[in-house]
Amino acid sequence: MSNTKRRNIIIYFNINYICDNRCRFCFSYHIDNSKDTNIKIEDFAKILDKHKDDHIIRVIINGGEPFLNPDVIRMISEVKKRKLKCVLYSNGNALRNKDIVEQLTQAMPNRITIPIHGSKDNHCYITRNMNSYDYVISGLDLLGNKTTSSIIELKFIINEGMIRENFDIKRFLIRYPFIENIVICGQVNTRVAKDNGYLNQYDKDYYNYIEQQLRSLIGCYNIKVYDLHFCKLPVMLNVLEYTSVIQNTEIYNDFYFYDNEHLGDYKLFFTKHGMDDPNCSSCKLRHYCHSILKNYSVLSIDKEQKLIMTYE
Repeated sequence: MSNTKRRNIIIYFNINYICDNRCRFCFSYHIDNSKDTNIKIEDFAKILDKHKDDHIIRVIINGGEPFLNPDVIRMISEVKKRKLKCVLYSNGNALRNKDIVEQLTQAMPNRITIPIHGSKDNHCYITRNMNSYDYVISGLDLLGNKTTSSIIELKFIINEGMIRENFDIKRFLIRYPFIENIVICGQVNTRVAKDNGYLNQYDKDYYNYIEQQLRSLIGCYNIKVYDLHFCKLPVMLNVLEYTSVIQNTEIYNDFYFYDNEHLGDYKLFFTKHGMDDPNCSSCKLRHYCHSILKNYSVLSIDKEQKLIMTYE
């Protein structure tokens, strides 16, 4: 047996660039519904086998919208049969289908993350899909009626519509007692957001709204907080000041990214843009604010207010 130390790696797949939403601040400018950008199941399995000698922390499946790749359930099953942790990101539209929810709960990814953009009107405005809110709500109702070990995580990307309507996140969550994990993050000024003229100003009203929401949520949910300046959020200053030093920081050696054009070994080092401030370099919170690190490590606060840094 080799004494070579196994590398800790994360494998991230964009299994397509096809989507049935057209979000105003989409993180991917590669979305193109006119092309077949689906990764094939055979290639997906080969990539997993290529890394069989590594310690794979988790396999992340994203898109586009993963459920528009016909092999997505088989891909989840390929990950799970290798006894690996699987994370799935979806816009939630496909989960209105009972058969898909049944297949998904049998495949059992470890976590499914779904975005909510506020009220029905605002959610549909953001996604530019008039049915998207009803689809997601139908999917959440179906998931709530299933017994599954998968963590259902809701992601709230704070946008101006949510602030304008004073969308109450905790009130929304009361309907779904099975959800314990949420994300509160800023709307990054992506290339798509700039093209659509839907830019986030990160002004006083923005942070006042987030402060109000976090105060009602911390201690009730396991929360990831990122793409925000913590120095502008008193509640985050309190958490960081009065909670024990972070010890459970997730460490990985390499991050591998694959899409249908990059099926060979492709190490990717994410760099976040759009939030950095000249004062960040001297700020004591710079190690915790997601946006000023050149990776996707994020601060997580569990219900007992224990802090860890983990990959998103």
